[in-house]
Amino acid sequence: TSTNSGQTWAMVGGFNALSSDSTGAGVAFITFDPKSGGNGSPSQIIFAGVSTSTAASTLYRSADGGVTWSPVAGGPTSPMMPQRGLIGPDRQLYVTYGNVKGPNGMTAGQVWKYAIDTGTWTNISPPNLDNYPSGFSGLALDPWNPGVAIVMTMDHGWPQDTMYRTVNGGATWTDVGANAVRDASLETWMAEGQTQPSFGNWAQAMIDPSNVDHAFYTTGGGIWTTSNLN
Repeated sequence: TSTNSGQTWAMVGGFNALSSDSTGAGVAFITFDPKSGGNGSPSQIIFAGVSTSTAASTLYRSADGGVTWSPVAGGPTSPMMPQRGLIGPDRQLYVTYGNVKGPNGMTAGQVWKYAIDTGTWTNISPPNLDNYPSGFSGLALDPWNPGVAIVMTMDHGWPQDTMYRTVNGGATWTDVGANAVRDASLETWMAEGQTQPSFGNWAQAMIDPSNVDHAFYTTGGGIWTTSNLN
């Protein structure tokens, strides 16, 4: 942890969920509850997703700014491992999961949300429209509009990886990849002779907080952007 913008660092001694036995990738994400701080004080509630099969939980919570940590009960069952986690304006912690630490070999995955004020878990996984198993990894939230999120599939080999978008907290999803028109004219090698270049794979995502219609996703082949996510 650092309290001076990264000039100096100290080991977090109270976090005992990790091991060195090669059973996972370690800490997959850290996210801070902005409502638990303020007025110059740091956030006191912090969540850590742990992609390690020997840990007591895949999600840990600290209520004292990271001094002590406790496993969070509930959520998906083993072997689901967290990939990305973010807290939205709806006070929900959204988490993407795959059945291995990734990026290779995911044959199953889920998307869940955790109500941080009530401790309630909900499985909000997008439908498997192609009946082809895959994981989920990339995640981005609209910071101003509750329940608006995008997630990316991982290792969805047929027909290709894609992005799903929800505007109602995961009750329903739209397949963005299936409907998107992709223009590779600035990097023609990405089209690989196709009229419509591939959506890409192993993708992560970001929504511009200053303009939520402006979004990005990254693949092994580069960065894609849209100005009309809606």
